[in-house]
Amino acid sequence: MAGLHLAERNGVPSHSELGRSTAVARTALCAGVLLCLCLSSGPARAGATGALIYNWAVATYDGGIAVSDAAVVTVVQAAGVDISPSSAQMVGDPGTELAFPVHVSNTGNGPDAFALALASKQGWSAEVVLDDNADGIHQTSETIVISDTGTLDPGTALACFVLVHIPPAAQGSDSIALTATSVFNPTVADAAAYVAAVTGTLLLDPDFSGSPITGVPPLEVSFTNRTLSPEPVVSWLWDFGDGMTSAAYEPVHTYDSPGTYTVSLTAVTATQSATRTRTAYVTAYDGFRDVPPDHWAYDSIMACYRAHIVAGYADGYYRPEVTVSRAQMAVFISRAVAGGEQNVPPGAADPKFPDVEPDHWAYDYIEYAALNLIVEGYADGLYHPTWVITRAQMAVFIARSIVTPRGDEGLNSYVPPEVPSFSDVATSYWSFKHIEYLAGKDVVKGYPDGMYRPTVTVTRDQMAVFIARAFMLTF
Repeated sequence: MAGLHLAERNGVPSHSELGRSTAVARTALCAGVLLCLCLSSGPARAGATGALIYNWAVATYDGGIAVSDAAVVTVVQAAGVDISPSSAQMVGDPGTELAFPVHVSNTGNGPDAFALALASKQGWSAEVVLDDNADGIHQTSETIVISDTGTLDPGTALACFVLVHIPPAAQGSDSIALTATSVFNPTVADAAAYVAAVTGTLLLDPDFSGSPITGVPPLEVSFTNRTLSPEPVVSWLWDFGDGMTSAAYEPVHTYDSPGTYTVSLTAVTATQSATRTRTAYVTAYDGFRDVPPDHWAYDSIMACYRAHIVAGYADGYYRPEVTVSRAQMAVFISRAVAGGEQNVPPGAADPKFPDVEPDHWAYDYIEYAALNLIVEGYADGLYHPTWVITRAQMAVFIARSIVTPRGDEGLNSYVPPEVPSFSDVATSYWSFKHIEYLAGKDVVKGYPDGMYRPTVTVTRDQMAVFIARAFMLTF
């Protein structure tokens, strides 16, 4: 496939450029790169959120043979930017200038320009100037002040300086923040911080950050060292707050147990040492990876977890939005009735339901729920363990499990209200009595529009809420 030529056209091509109403697909090997061309006859479409699309029209193909229908390749642009170094410090005398060499790189996949902005904590004057010969050495002749990088191709960088003017009467230091923001996608930016100090006044300042700093064990935290020092640091000492330490520059530490941990970093130079402590910095909370403390059902899920009613999956996730099957509901309710997983007895030797054999993973729980008159199965004698449960069915199971005696007999003395609590559950509805009983116990509350939605399926987070309320579990 030698001789493939692509004529670049930025923007949306005309209909004539796209060719006639045909669908063409070709694969070409050009300059050692395999290009898969999936081509269509319609106009080029805009990418997600208005992303720029590059279009190339095939002019010739295979040894110069003309192609009657132009082909179009579309590539959605993604922005990316990196400032290096991300931090640095320099010292100088009052009234002098400090030039921090900086590279702003386009790490996206298309041409982009980046707006440059500076911010000073102490108000010292600073600007970004061009490094004319990209050697990282500031010359007095390099005075071109820039506010953006101009257009950079992917993988290229602009060399420049953050030029800081130390005031004549300055004392101490100032921190200058540089931000580079993509013009193509202003939500993409990078930042760096540079500390300029008067000679003899820059003190050792250990600092750090970590990510992520909340989660469930095992919680792996990557620490970034942001220490500023007037002289080389000869040793580091991290204290992670769990009895473990590290001498690495930027360690990665795993918290294996729930808790709140205070982290400190000590830096030592030839003449001084200093420590930065962040109190209660890392929180490894007991629970599940996908149920953070701000999840709407966190307290209920954790209450059920502490009561050994839910255990989550082997990968540490709870999957709160997954629907609940009849087998799973039997497990949850049986654990709640028995007082935890450890108290659920083995099932009888002879199964009650033909579709739930003794080797079924939920056999013991289904048999226990049936023994306590909580589940009854269907008219065909089957239990149908894989069927998902609805809010109406959930109400029946839970109501039967919290009355005395258990089962529908325990509801015989209960008289539901004459006026239904929910507009979509009439007195003639098959589970009206069970739903009303739970509503009276504040186990179910319905939706803001006054409806119960009995046919909606139940998810794992909702199930935990209902069980926690019904069995009065708290976290």
